[in-house]
Amino acid sequence: MISSVCPESAGLPATPEGIALLVEGTVASAGMPGFGKNAIPCLMGVYRLDSGLAVAARVTREPLVFRDGLWKKAEGYSRAAWEGSDDGLVVIVVEGSVRMRDGGSARWYYAIAFDPGVPASTRADFVNSFAPKADEFISASSNPADISLPAVLRMGKRG
Repeated sequence: MISSVCPESAGLPATPEGIALLVEGTVASAGMPGFGKNAIPCLMGVYRLDSGLAVAARVTREPLVFRDGLWKKAEGYSRAAWEGSDDGLVVIVVEGSVRMRDGGSARWYYAIAFDPGVPASTRADFVNSFAPKADEFISASSNPADISLPAVLRMGKRG
């Protein structure tokens, strides 16, 4: 489980205001939050927000099913979003339709797990910044092994 707070004493510089920094990853992983016990293959990264809180982001090409009662439509996002929970975390999932280098397109899902103390406006800023950047990075990759998550996200009106 990802700790909800990245200690500043870990030798990492402070995160500038309005920025989210990738502090762990991109790593191959298994298990998408909010979908019970699963081994869905994904890529994962952990970002540190300017508040010091950590956010775990996962991306997958596997189709995800949003069951009523476990997921609800989320408002305030630049694309369709679903909200669920996992082990006390708020999970937001958005979908990306990415134009691949081979000319085709592929559907990707981005699951972002937030500490419940992260305000809804910050969750929206992060997701609205992460999703289009992730689309770009995935689109630029020649094959899945080359995919990396964006190292820096400019959140809110700055990005």
